[in-house]
Amino acid sequence: MVQAIFFDQDNTIVKTREVAEGAYRKALGTEERWQKWREIVETIKHSKNPLERTFEYSLKLMLNESDEVEKMIKIYKEELRDKIELVAGVKEFFSSEKKADFYILMTEDFEDQIEIKLGKFGLMPKFDLIIDSAKVGAMKPNINYFKMGWSEFELDPSQCVYVGDNFEKDCAMGVEAGGRGLVLGKDFADFYELSGMI
Repeated sequence: MVQAIFFDQDNTIVKTREVAEGAYRKALGTEERWQKWREIVETIKHSKNPLERTFEYSLKLMLNESDEVEKMIKIYKEELRDKIELVAGVKEFFSSEKKADFYILMTEDFEDQIEIKLGKFGLMPKFDLIIDSAKVGAMKPNINYFKMGWSEFELDPSQCVYVGDNFEKDCAMGVEAGGRGLVLGKDFADFYELSGMI
């Protein structure tokens, strides 16, 4: 048995890609606002500061009315919670016998987003450690996501598996430390391959 499996969240455990745009569009309400917001996002999308990558931050750059920002955030979260689904095989994987001593989640989300995406399916207790961008203070790729997990459980990085939908962000640093990486496909990602790998 491997010591730990490090999991990415978005497009690895939950299908964020399929629902994110619709949730943002519903919250913004009009095509004009959508286009204006997209222009703002283009200017900040490469920021390594997690706070600058939030919906709230970009809305505040676009709007002066704090009540309107809060309303839009509420609509976005409700739509996301309503539409988000699990990637194929996730439910079965986490319902089966544990395949490592520890399951560790590494996500760029903040706690409220994690609660929406994983809380809906009761998956948060399945993880022995959740490492979010607020704890790290940076977006991925960043070695501190990995170091926090290695340190917390005194893990040998080479005895871990790193799973995500983006090799550079989710797996590369673990693989460079001697571990195994598994990149799940964008259109057919599932956890059956992982079950067979361990």
